[in-house]
Amino acid sequence: MCRKEASIIINTKDRISRLYVVLKALEGQVDDSMEVIVVFDGCSKETLDAFFSMHFCYAVIEVISVTNVGRSSARNLGAKRASGEILILLDDDRVPCKDFVKMHIEAHKTRCILLGNRKDVHLPEPVLQSMMSSEEKLRDFTENMEASAVTAFDSHDKLLRRILFFRHNPIIWILFYTGNVSLEKNDLEKAGFFDENFKGWGYEDLELGYRLYKNKIPFVKGVFVLNYHLSHEISVTGMLEAALKNLRYFHTKVKGDILARFVIFLLAAPLYLRIFQRDFIRSSVLKKQAGKLDTH
Repeated sequence: MCRKEASIIINTKDRISRLYVVLKALEGQVDDSMEVIVVFDGCSKETLDAFFSMHFCYAVIEVISVTNVGRSSARNLGAKRASGEILILLDDDRVPCKDFVKMHIEAHKTRCILLGNRKDVHLPEPVLQSMMSSEEKLRDFTENMEASAVTAFDSHDKLLRRILFFRHNPIIWILFYTGNVSLEKNDLEKAGFFDENFKGWGYEDLELGYRLYKNKIPFVKGVFVLNYHLSHEISVTGMLEAALKNLRYFHTKVKGDILARFVIFLLAAPLYLRIFQRDFIRSSVLKKQAGKLDTH
């Protein structure tokens, strides 16, 4: 296999319109020293047919998992297929800014893990669909993303990063979110790749970040290495329970590290609260419905 300078790895699950915009935004940024790998994680025939009808000015390497194996396994499939010395992990709904790939690569002149920035852009699905058939609309969007973007201001992607990003931070690993991050493939191999025991949503990236931190790899903040998150509605059905299960598993892996165990407890606390609130509301609604039935 011919070695490349960098591999851009994207895993996806039936979000073809967003994936199309992301891949189009990489045009002009990818040359022969790089490769783009898309892992189709249990995608439908309709998604695959739509993708194979698309055309890009660079070759896309497809890795197809017939069954949905989940984020950890999908990332590993892409990473193990990659021939790049640098791995750039990108989500299928994160549109890269101009010179995104170049900035990631340049950061690795010295060994590091580069953490990029994110802003949110809200586009209804019909608008995304229209971009798939109109190069002009797509070009207008990608050239003017900043005008419609809002700074991501939530505990995971902005505020927490600003508060916690300082030199020799012992919990810097909680900033390792794989929507916009790069690292050397050799470092990922030494860390043991993503732990595939994480199932469903959440925290497989932070746990890998913890192992990379323990391997003493410097974390670097790429302030201008920006991508634009195409925000969308998220169904939380089953997500909270899966996230808690993953956190409990993560907790078992850091025995002896009191600080890490405390951080995981802090991450779990709001999830327990949300589940309590959800179940309390459900119980109240059921009681009201039962009361109405008793009166008839």
